[in-house]
Amino acid sequence: LTSPGPATPVQQPIALGDVLALHRSLHSRITAADWATLTTEEERARVSRAFTRRCRAEAVETGAAPAALRDREIEERNDGVKRVDFLQGKTVLKELVSVEGSFQAGHPVKEPRRLILFF
Repeated sequence: LTSPGPATPVQQPIALGDVLALHRSLHSRITAADWATLTTEEERARVSRAFTRRCRAEAVETGAAPAALRDREIEERNDGVKRVDFLQGKTVLKELVSVEGSFQAGHPVKEPRRLILFF
C-alpha cells in the first residue's frame, strides 16, 4: 500500500462576515505601536495626508450642509488615525463574485452576482 500523499487543503469561501470584519478592523484606531511601525518621516507624512483626505471625504459623504462640513471633518479627525489610513487611499475592493454552484442561504446560486465594495 502506498500513501496517497498530503491532503489537499480545501479553500473556504469568503463570507460576507469576513468582509465586514475586515472593514471593522480597518476602521479601528491605530495604537502607538502601529504608529511606531512607520520608521521614516516620509511614511508618517504619507499616512498623515491620507488621514486628512479621509476625514474630508467622510465629512462630505455625510451630506452635511456646506456650513457644517468643517465641524463634521473635525469630529472625524477627533476620532484619530485609523488603520485604513495606512493604506494611503488604496482602499477599493474591486468585486466579489458568487460562482455558479455555490450556495446562498442553503440554495444553489444559478447566476453569478457581483458586489463592489469600497473601504
